[in-house]
Amino acid sequence: MSKAKIVVSLGHDALGYSTNEQLGHVKVSAKALADLVEAGYQLTITHSNGPQISMIHKAMTNLSREDASYTPAPMCVCSAMSQGYVGYDIQNALRSELLSRSISIPVSTILTQVTVDPYDEAFYEPNKMIGRILTQAEADVEVAKGNYVAQDRQKQYRRVVAAPVPMDIV
Repeated sequence: MSKAKIVVSLGHDALGYSTNEQLGHVKVSAKALADLVEAGYQLTITHSNGPQISMIHKAMTNLSREDASYTPAPMCVCSAMSQGYVGYDIQNALRSELLSRSISIPVSTILTQVTVDPYDEAFYEPNKMIGRILTQAEADVEVAKGNYVAQDRQKQYRRVVAAPVPMDIV
């Protein structure tokens, strides 16, 4: 009999909002995930990565300002980078927790791309804030480049991207 397969989605609270928070949070999440493995389930784990994409985007943008030989990374690259390091942290925490329970099974991370409906309503009203806080002048430059900008709760300017519903994995 094959194992029952389940998908677990880890949101921001399961990951934290900084690298240090993430390391602590994934250890806690790994205990619950290991419970599922111990109960006989085969897991596929997905995760959010908005804060992580923002951190990477900020770092790459700041680096490009300090050294002209570096260029800011496009959002799709920031997303892949965040998938890699979040997956790496989850993988290591889960593997460690499983080994502490004398469960020796492979745990791996796979980066994915998804397709979305090009007419998804999210493209018409982007609302996912990302990246660093912008000055009014920087916000104007972003808008001139065709990017969306909005003010957050503190009335600070930030880039805004669409968050369309994934339809399929490429």
